[in-house]
Amino acid sequence: MKKSLSGFLLISMTTIVFASRGNPKDFDLTKLTWLLLILLAIAIWIGISRRREKVRSGTLEIIAQKLGYQFDSAVNKAEIIPDHRNFNLFLRATWVQGRVLNRMYGHPNHDSMIFEYRFKKGSGKHSRLVYQTVIYFSNLAYLPIFAMRPENVIHKFGSLLGYQDIDIETHPDFSEHYLLKGNDEKAVRLLFTTYLLDFFGSHPGFSVECNGTHMIVHDCKRKEPEQIGLFYEQCKELHELFNK
Repeated sequence: MKKSLSGFLLISMTTIVFASRGNPKDFDLTKLTWLLLILLAIAIWIGISRRREKVRSGTLEIIAQKLGYQFDSAVNKAEIIPDHRNFNLFLRATWVQGRVLNRMYGHPNHDSMIFEYRFKKGSGKHSRLVYQTVIYFSNLAYLPIFAMRPENVIHKFGSLLGYQDIDIETHPDFSEHYLLKGNDEKAVRLLFTTYLLDFFGSHPGFSVECNGTHMIVHDCKRKEPEQIGLFYEQCKELHELFNK
């Protein structure tokens, strides 16, 4: 907050100096006042946002300790995630400023991570930062390569044009709500057991990617700190079902 206000004072002084250098008759105090108020509001908003993120990181560090993880609040490039280039989620990192932050890692009993992935969506004045909470696992054995996510109208239209969407005939509700792709369609069908399909039926909204040796799970949302524990347990259960 202090840095934001200091920046505001510097910008304000600079604005006044440049505004007063012209013809005094052209010096519009009302317009200048409004400009300074807008700059002040922006500075306060930036300060509050930074403070909120700092508090969030502190809370997540406590949660990481309770779950048995080490914690790193630093903002890192996606390269910090092993084998990241084999996940579609991180392909965004090469051109829309994808970043990993608030990373929980180094669990003593299993190779996994919990982190937030931030990327820019849209362009120009319509761009915005999107945050997602992601769980990363190492697989116990090599699994078929696949990607699944909730299906939307665009996906359904693509399926009509011939794009891949693996349907599970025994579970039409699953196929109705999820887009499923994989390199080996037969192997993917065998992987999705009744237990897994029932899990997705009772836990809608998950997106899962598997590159063979590793898996990431998310639901396109940034979880509140108090939601992390339950979300982690659900993702862990899902990963165990895939590795049975």
